[in-house]
Amino acid sequence: MPILACPHCQGTFRLRDEMTDQTEIISGVLECSACGQTFFIEHGVPNLLDQADADVTRRGFTDQWNLRFDGQFENREVFGMRPEKRAKFMVERCVDSVQPNEWIVDIGCGSAEVTRAIAVQHPEAQVVGFDFSSTLQQSAQNALDVPNLHFVQGDVMRPPFKSNTFMKLFAIGVLHHTADTATAFEAAASLVASGGRMLAWIYPDPLENPLLLPYYGIRDLTFLGQGHRLPTRWRVRLARLQAATLLPSFALGYNLCQKIETIVRDEADVDLAEMSLSDLHKSLSFILLDNISPEYQFRHKKQEVMSWFTAQGFVELETNHFGLYSGKRL
Repeated sequence: MPILACPHCQGTFRLRDEMTDQTEIISGVLECSACGQTFFIEHGVPNLLDQADADVTRRGFTDQWNLRFDGQFENREVFGMRPEKRAKFMVERCVDSVQPNEWIVDIGCGSAEVTRAIAVQHPEAQVVGFDFSSTLQQSAQNALDVPNLHFVQGDVMRPPFKSNTFMKLFAIGVLHHTADTATAFEAAASLVASGGRMLAWIYPDPLENPLLLPYYGIRDLTFLGQGHRLPTRWRVRLARLQAATLLPSFALGYNLCQKIETIVRDEADVDLAEMSLSDLHKSLSFILLDNISPEYQFRHKKQEVMSWFTAQGFVELETNHFGLYSGKRL
């Protein structure tokens, strides 16, 4: 409750008609004390979205994560990497160690396995999984045994949090899927506290990373950028078919890149050595489904993204050619 704010006016909330279970609010109504907007808490998750926010992009991602929960894609990995490993990597890239009672937010947390791993690895902190898909309630049910993990449903373009709240903010593969990446970045950056760190992954311009041209080409040429308009069942079938045809070249190309060290092993390791051919196909299918499902997918040059960080008061900026950026807010 202390970190939430009205997504329309940043007013504080009054809680009414609540039902609690020990320390958690299970259901209730949040009413803005400034503008009077009301929102509902269901199954422990505040839903701070407007009805108008239920757009094609949101439905696409909700379907994607529901399919994952149903066991139709990866079992242990998330986009080919173990959640525990990805969580450790993300926190380490923030440089500063996690402090007791500091707030951490994972924007665009999806199925939240990585968010859960962050919370489990750092029980001294309070961790928030933030997403606009309706699968957050399932994620919350899966995390009842992690008391320092919380979930909030909302839109990153209008984040329902007080400014300057989080000491660590992760926005991995989400900002470029909004209608305006720069606006989404500004909204997310405003949540980072003074001295806090932000880690973002934003798709790089293909001219700055030609290795991603085949990935972009599947969306732009094979599906003409209209994959989100297909029924979910067809997107799934086509993603699996595409993955089957690409599997040999994907495995060969990845191993070649590792050998000639054109990519950093710790930043691109998808645990191929630990995965069976079936698991690899499931991971690649899920990656391709994630590629074609969003309505928006923008790619940005390093100089552009670095200017966004600078404009929001970030220093100690770091980046790589895969589109990973980090900085500390003054």
